[in-house]
Amino acid sequence: MKTLPQSFNDNARTSRSGSKIQIERKAMNLSRDSLLEMFKAKTITVDIGPGQSVILRELTVRQIEEARAEQKAAEADKQVPAAPFGVRLLSWSLADAEGNRLLESGDIEQLQQSGNQHIENLVGKVLELNGFLKVPEKNSEATKSVASNAD
Repeated sequence: MKTLPQSFNDNARTSRSGSKIQIERKAMNLSRDSLLEMFKAKTITVDIGPGQSVILRELTVRQIEEARAEQKAAEADKQVPAAPFGVRLLSWSLADAEGNRLLESGDIEQLQQSGNQHIENLVGKVLELNGFLKVPEKNSEATKSVASNAD
């Protein structure tokens, strides 16, 4: 049986000065409904130009699996190069006002013919929204320490 590192077993952390800081851990019990609501897929609106925006929806686990299966099938078809997975996810994520899928897999080729700036920006947002890309927080400790070391 694996044992957890000491840092996981105690309720104290070491500060930058070396002193121990006691951390109080409180378990928050969620109801089934609260938990399922918290995990519900979200939508975001992304501005793409003056007065223009698109809606991106977070994909469900099942939709991600379907997109991966599509990607594998496209990669197996050696006649046409497969689109990057991010572009495929974008085709699945673009949504109408009601949250319904706006594009179909057949539209991927046209997406690849689109201007790179918009597509790259939207693919980045899709990857972030679906947990494939972690964007560091602007006010994180790492950002603060890098900024302070730059002086």
